[in-house]
Amino acid sequence: MVENLAAERQEKCNVSDQEIMAEPTGRSAILKFPRDWHLHWNKCLFFSQNSRPWNEGRADCSVKDDTLLLIQDKKELRLIQDVSNRKGHQFSIGLRYVPMEKIWKWINGSTLNLDQLQVTGKEEENSCALISGTKVFSDTCSADNHWICQKKLKHE
Repeated sequence: MVENLAAERQEKCNVSDQEIMAEPTGRSAILKFPRDWHLHWNKCLFFSQNSRPWNEGRADCSVKDDTLLLIQDKKELRLIQDVSNRKGHQFSIGLRYVPMEKIWKWINGSTLNLDQLQVTGKEEENSCALISGTKVFSDTCSADNHWICQKKLKHE
């Protein structure tokens, strides 16, 4: 059963070069992903190695049939900050400032929950959110940064 779950997750991440390894007992399975892909709850995450403006990162995710990262809760925030710290980079996420409404919005149209995370720095036109090992902060969307794509696992 765990082997089936692992196979299902592998297939639904659509990441090449994945391997499934199961103990002969069938009790546990280990998913191995290519470098920069991570299975995280119901998502596969891709951490770019290139630095580009926010829109180019968003387009790269879209080409992979992904989206820029949408952080769901504080636990996920801590995980992403830990990865960011280990990689030594800051990463663009799917959060942008909307000056006409004077709020931060996720790329799916939902408003940022300030209990979930706080964005430090300027709140002005062309501001996009970045995540580092210690904080979430604003930068100009035209600045070159690494980015994080997410692909949600589908439950059928």
